[in-house]
Amino acid sequence: MKTDWHRYNLKRRVTQLPPVDEDTFKGKVVATEARDASSTQDNKNEDKSRRKHERAAKKELLRQQREALLRGIPGEIETEKNKSIESSCEDAELNDIMEAKINQRVEIKPTTCLFCSDKKQAHFDSVEENISHMTKVHGLFLPEKKYLVDVEGLIVYLGEKLGLGNVCLSCSYQGKSLAAVREHMHGKRHIRIPYETDEEKLEISDFYDFTSSYKNDASEFQTENDEEDWEDVSETELDDKGSDDEDSENDLTAAGEDYIINLGDELILPNGLSLGHRRLRKLRKHKQELILSEGQGTVVAAECRQLNFQNLQVTKEQQQVWKSEKKMYDLKDRRLSKYVNNQPHFRDQLLQ
Repeated sequence: MKTDWHRYNLKRRVTQLPPVDEDTFKGKVVATEARDASSTQDNKNEDKSRRKHERAAKKELLRQQREALLRGIPGEIETEKNKSIESSCEDAELNDIMEAKINQRVEIKPTTCLFCSDKKQAHFDSVEENISHMTKVHGLFLPEKKYLVDVEGLIVYLGEKLGLGNVCLSCSYQGKSLAAVREHMHGKRHIRIPYETDEEKLEISDFYDFTSSYKNDASEFQTENDEEDWEDVSETELDDKGSDDEDSENDLTAAGEDYIINLGDELILPNGLSLGHRRLRKLRKHKQELILSEGQGTVVAAECRQLNFQNLQVTKEQQQVWKSEKKMYDLKDRRLSKYVNNQPHFRDQLLQ
């Protein structure tokens, strides 16, 4: 069963057909190969004719375009007209959409809750009561509240986003109606005002005024300079350093106006960060060693000696207790990272 002829006869025996001799089998193989070669040649001829037809079609298209150019390019004029018609249709569709949005607009007053449904009718007498309700019931957090100068304008703007645009405050999801957007925000826990990126801060920056924070920075800088220790200086030193003091005072006033303090090898930015010179990098990276006093060193040595006298069984039990405590803390950390890490209404004031 090593040749194709033997395998062919075996298949014929399975199908209850008589075997054929070797010459007959070779004749069948030659006929099959000739038929395959003819079919391959036919396919090549078909591909050749198809490519020839495509080239002829391209030539005909180029000829028609050339004739159109010679006749004054009426085709381009028609296309420009079509484009103008399409643009006018698109403008009309946009106008229709805007009119439909305006007709379906739901006006939300600043004394009305943004997130309660129409059935609850959450109306209040003042904007402060409305904000207190949204904070306690829905968990709404107003970022940088001490610099917020136009609270009513901010609530009106948020109401326009919900009532007119039907847009989620957090993820910009656009619903079909105000009820759909409210349901989305309750389901996804998106009842919050995003205030992380620069674009989100710029969106509501018209309702804030941070000029008071700049004044506080300048006053803190002046009080820090006033509280520094004074040293006794002789009259000759005062005469020599008079000009230097005047220059330094000019530098400090300029720094107070620009809110950037130059201390020679260090710059203090308006946000409180300090930038040091890179030649002092090694000094800043070094960590001072902990120097124990005589009494502290004695206590540490006594504690170390006391550990050596413990029983082996007590040591093993203590290690087992430490191991179980570590296991419990690891389990607690895993639970916190899985379930408590996403707090939708928590905002750290220091990171705002």
